[in-house]
Amino acid sequence: MSDVVYVVGPDREDQQLRYSLRSLAAHVDHDQVWIAGHCPDWVTNVWHIDVEQNRGPRLNTLRNVMAAIRCDQVSDPFQLWCDDFYAMQPIGQLPVMTRGPITHSELRNVAAYLHQQGVAEPWAYDALHVPQWYDKAGLLHAIHTGQSLYATIYGNLHREDHGDVVPNAKNPEAWQDRAWLSTNGTTWAGPMGDHIRATFTEPCVYEVS
Repeated sequence: MSDVVYVVGPDREDQQLRYSLRSLAAHVDHDQVWIAGHCPDWVTNVWHIDVEQNRGPRLNTLRNVMAAIRCDQVSDPFQLWCDDFYAMQPIGQLPVMTRGPITHSELRNVAAYLHQQGVAEPWAYDALHVPQWYDKAGLLHAIHTGQSLYATIYGNLHREDHGDVVPNAKNPEAWQDRAWLSTNGTTWAGPMGDHIRATFTEPCVYEVS
C-alpha cells in the first residue's frame, strides 16, 4: 500500500477535509496519511509536513506537493489527495483515472507540448478532481517541464496505461451513484454535501475524539 498525501491550504478549518478523511478510511487502501501545508487541530494519527502558506493558492499547492516529493519518509509512489475529494464507494487499491483523450478544444497548450514530446494522442488527467498516485521522480520531472497541468504531463509521459475513464467528480451527472465526488463551497452546502455527510456519519481514526 502507498501513503496518502493531502495538500491543504492556509486556514482550511472547513469540514470537507473531515469527510474526505472519513471516506479514505472507509473505502481506499492506504498506509500512512500525510498533510502537507496547513494541518487543522482536530486531525490526529497523521504525519505533518509543515510548509509556510504565504503565497497564492496555486503556488501554495505546488510548494506542498514539492515538500512531499522531497520528504524521504513519504512512500514512493504515493497518492495525492485534495481536501475536497471523497471516495463514495469501496475502492480498494487506488486506480489510475483519466478523462479520456484530449480533444482539440481543451488543454490545447499541454497537448501541443506533448505532441512535441512524441505523444501522438495525449490523454487528459487534469480537471478530474480525484486522487492519483505518482512516483516521485516522474512527478518531479512533470513539474519541472514548466507546464501547469502536471497531472496530464505525468499521465502521458510516465504511465504505462491510460487508466479508467471517469467523469469529472466535481460536477458529474447522477452524482448520487458515483464512486468519486468533489465539492466546492456551493455544492458542499447543497444536496451533494448532504449526501456526503449522510454517508459518513461516524468519526474515523484521523479525527480527535
